[in-house]
Amino acid sequence: MRVLVLGATGFIGLPVAQALVRAGHVVHGLTRTAEKARQLQADEVIPIVGDYLEPAKWLTPSLVAKLDVVINVVGVEVRFKDPEADVRVIKLLVELVQQSRPIYAPKLSFIFTTGTILFGQDPTQVVNDTTAIPVENLPDFVKPFPNFEQQILQNPVLNSIVIRPGLLYGRTGSLTAGLFAQAKEGSTIKHYGAEGGRVGTIHTDDLANLYLLAAEKAQSVGGKIFAGVNDATESVDDILRTLVSISGAKGYEYREPTNDFESALATTRILRPYLGRTLLGWRPVKASLVDHLQIYFDAWKASQDSA
Repeated sequence: MRVLVLGATGFIGLPVAQALVRAGHVVHGLTRTAEKARQLQADEVIPIVGDYLEPAKWLTPSLVAKLDVVINVVGVEVRFKDPEADVRVIKLLVELVQQSRPIYAPKLSFIFTTGTILFGQDPTQVVNDTTAIPVENLPDFVKPFPNFEQQILQNPVLNSIVIRPGLLYGRTGSLTAGLFAQAKEGSTIKHYGAEGGRVGTIHTDDLANLYLLAAEKAQSVGGKIFAGVNDATESVDDILRTLVSISGAKGYEYREPTNDFESALATTRILRPYLGRTLLGWRPVKASLVDHLQIYFDAWKASQDSA
């Protein structure tokens, strides 16, 4: 296959691009700087230097004509900066598909990334990939997203798939880096929410494999939403207690969220995915965040020392 990864040097995007390359696919990767473009070239990814917010400058008919799959793993900070960016990219992609691809060709597959916060806030009920979550049970700032997901999934031009990753860990840490930084300083670790929270977690390597399988089997699983998390959620209390014990931090405490990002971190749910296993044969293999927290904490520290 020939695949375009949008956000190819990000915490999700780079492992996804590397996994696709290892599987033998031709991979193009969008990045914003020449320096990161060289990083992609070193990983055998064909770089495209451009700003996601200005798709007309890098998304061309000649590129779209030869693609099999587009994977959008652009970071959420871009959406906070410009909520209409995804709309512009998808609109242009659809226009170029209609211009450049024969009508008898299979639909271009498009994999879009949201997040497990769209499975709602509920500390007691078990939910899965296909549970119908009432929009009124979602935090206000993500209430528009289920409808947006459906607009993408029902687009008549694209063969669309949605992946909702959970709390990422491994390598340089992603959102866990904020906790690790506090622990390294030996201070009291502060986290948002309350005792008893649970969170769906996933190692970056396992998540990359989900994107790979979804891309390779996209023509069979179009229209589906996949939860990108381990088979069982983890206790936030356990994660924080373990981090204190291995790091020498003074302890931990919970704080009330003060903005949308903090509210997302505080969201708790019991999530049991099944669709990736059933339709794609996806099975995460990495140890859970709490079970190998020492290894993941040490990996994060090493990444900081070498930066």
